[in-house]
Amino acid sequence: MSQIIPLALGNPRQPFIVLSGPSFAVELMEKLPTAMVVASKDKKLASAVQQLLASSNLRISTSSDVTGVEIAGALKNVLAIAAGIVEGMHLGNNCMAALVAQGCSEIRWLATKVCSSSLSSGLYYL
Repeated sequence: MSQIIPLALGNPRQPFIVLSGPSFAVELMEKLPTAMVVASKDKKLASAVQQLLASSNLRISTSSDVTGVEIAGALKNVLAIAAGIVEGMHLGNNCMAALVAQGCSEIRWLATKVCSSSLSSGLYYL
């Protein structure tokens, strides 16, 4: 998306942000704790969005690794589907923990192969 949106807007230098993280609207409305990341090549824009969105229940961190955040955000959805299958099949917490640990490891591996920077410090923003 980060390669397509600026071109679609007709301005390849147009600053933009990517917002990602484990966030369900219902849980945000219920003020349950959530952590997300806002990624942008424009650090001032990322900080401004962070200030606008952050609250006592919503932790927003910033990153300049737009592509890494996009990849991790997309792959976390695949992991979430797999977690739903594990839960639906009543396979237990051990199986769920193994799935999540292995899934996060594989997402980190793929993101570091595709991106120039490592996601190791921001993996929880999946």
